[in-house]
Amino acid sequence: MLSAVSSPLEKDVLDILIKGEQPIIVALAKRMIKKIPPYFQKAFHDNRLLLISCFDEKVIRASIQTASARNKMMIDLADEIVVDYCSEKGNLKRIISQLKKTG
Repeated sequence: MLSAVSSPLEKDVLDILIKGEQPIIVALAKRMIKKIPPYFQKAFHDNRLLLISCFDEKVIRASIQTASARNKMMIDLADEIVVDYCSEKGNLKRIISQLKKTG
C-alpha cells in the first residue's frame, strides 16, 4: 500500500488518476515526503502532481487523528465539497456532520 493514501479505496482512485493526464493534489496525513516515490515520479515531472501536508517533521506516520486533521484542512481549502461515500461511523461522516451544523 502506498504511504500517501489512507484506505484501499483511496489507493484505487489514485491508481486511476495517476494513469490519466489531469492535475492531482495528494494531501498527506503525515509530514511531507523527502523523496518522490517512483509511483509518483512521472506525474510529478509532468507538473501535474502537487503533494501537500499540514504537518511538521515530527509527524512521521499517518493516524486516525492526522487523517482527520488532513480532511479538515481539505474542507477548509475547498470551494466545493462532494462526498461520494463515507462510512456511517467514520471520521469523515463526523467532520461533515459538524460542518453542516456550523455552516
